[in-house]
Amino acid sequence: PATLAMAEAVAARCLGNPLFACELQRWAESERPGEPLPASLSELVEARLSLLPVTARELLQAAAILGDDSLLEAVAQLAEHDGQDLEMTLGMLGQRGLLSIVRTPLGILVRFCHPFLREAAYAATPVEVRRDLHRRALEQCKQARSGLFQLAYHAALGRFIQRDPTGAW
Repeated sequence: PATLAMAEAVAARCLGNPLFACELQRWAESERPGEPLPASLSELVEARLSLLPVTARELLQAAAILGDDSLLEAVAQLAEHDGQDLEMTLGMLGQRGLLSIVRTPLGILVRFCHPFLREAAYAATPVEVRRDLHRRALEQCKQARSGLFQLAYHAALGRFIQRDPTGAW
């Protein structure tokens, strides 16, 4: 439970940013109670991500690489997770306010709870890991016959632009 002193500290630190206020409250109450509050939203989200188990970080990294609303199947394939492990990890990420699952006629989508959380997860992913994930996402897109924009996006960010000898893209 928040104390008046904690509420005042959160209000002073977040400067009216509602996402920062919510994240600070979550940090203070469940992530690291009793520790000093991080100075910025970026620092806070980065600290929260660093506390996640490896499987959860891998899933977040894959979701961040694929974009705002990504098919669960594609995220799971890119992160190389499946079955019960995937379900438990998604549940934990949902409880921590990082990802949500959205059922649509097109399939089950993975969505970050806020665009900034996706940006932070992407930025916190080491560059070589990011490049590898983009290269693997490019292969997934080729197999799924995705649009040119997705192919070019992952090729450019994977630093892997070369002409496809089949002429497929």
